[in-house]
Amino acid sequence: MHQNKIKVAFKDICINGWTGGINYFNNLFRALKYMGSFVEPVLIIPKNETAKFIKIFGNDINIIESSVYEDKSLLNKINRKFYKCTKKNIILDWYYKSKNIQIFSHLSNFSIDTNLKKIGWIPDFQHIHMPEIFSEEELQVRNHQFKLSIEKSNIVLLSSYSAFDDFKTFAPKFESKVRILPFVSMPNSNFFNSNTEIGNIIEKKYKINSKNKFFYLPNQFWKHKNHKVVFEAVKILKDKDIDVKLICTGLMNDYRGNNHINSLIDFIKINNLSSNILILGLVDIEEVHFFMRNCISLINPSLFEGWSSTVEEAKSIGKNLILSNIAVHKEQNPPVAKYFATDNPYELAILMEENWNKYTYGPDYDLEKQAKINLKTRIESFVKTYEECIKECLQY
Repeated sequence: MHQNKIKVAFKDICINGWTGGINYFNNLFRALKYMGSFVEPVLIIPKNETAKFIKIFGNDINIIESSVYEDKSLLNKINRKFYKCTKKNIILDWYYKSKNIQIFSHLSNFSIDTNLKKIGWIPDFQHIHMPEIFSEEELQVRNHQFKLSIEKSNIVLLSSYSAFDDFKTFAPKFESKVRILPFVSMPNSNFFNSNTEIGNIIEKKYKINSKNKFFYLPNQFWKHKNHKVVFEAVKILKDKDIDVKLICTGLMNDYRGNNHINSLIDFIKINNLSSNILILGLVDIEEVHFFMRNCISLINPSLFEGWSSTVEEAKSIGKNLILSNIAVHKEQNPPVAKYFATDNPYELAILMEENWNKYTYGPDYDLEKQAKINLKTRIESFVKTYEECIKECLQY
């Protein structure tokens, strides 16, 4: 174990619109702190934004407010002048070293380069598998940014071997740079405490009986998240006089437009499913935890994932899953899961009916017990793998 901390900088962390990304970094930072790692994450952010980041990441990370990336800042202007003459970011590198930063990690945007050691990160290759949901410009930007990240990084992190298969096609010359780092979800310290109070709040806030059993689907309302197949399965069951309940949470906004979201809402109305499907939108994290722990099953019908947060959370808290049969879901290998074809609502309806009859409202204490036993070992492996990447990167 290193005696001295190694400061590792993170930038370009998006906290608006991509909850999967927030979950990823939250789990990484908390795991490093929990294990007393020699890696000290440092987040470089624009001025006057500390409060927003502390609200999300708490005290698990050292935050530095800086104008270093602001176009009109003096530091940036001086750096650009030096860069014109030397083609090197001399001032920026001086700034990073003045903060004792040795490595940049999880870089995905190389708009500002540095001579420091660099670990790139590619969350997934969704644009290769589903180009139809991206504009031509978006496809070009993604390809450019990914290739730049791969070329300029000393190491490139991927979350799954499924993503590595895509990488081999996308950038076969750089396979040797890849390291696989599947993240592990780390429940907060009070997750397993009694949650009667939050249940009462939910009942008043959403006018629902929180003690009635329900399925839970916590995905953002993006097209590739495939809510439609679950809604169709609910209709199939209702036509059989099986009145299941489905609670959906997640950001109800798609930067590509809201036609998809509107079509889902129309489907509910046209098929009289408003008493079966409840869409709550973005909710407080305590409410997410309540729904996860007390649902009869977590559902993820996604057409594509880099490494599913829902699956990792279920593994860490002890909850069974109903999942689309995509490769990465099977790679994640949760202990209790059933799989269905992404385009087959009838197959999904059968699985939902089975679980509706099998499970009751509330925690699965047996699964929770086993999840707690396994969690420390999984977190240790997660942190050790990342630490090995840091040590290796310093050797370049």
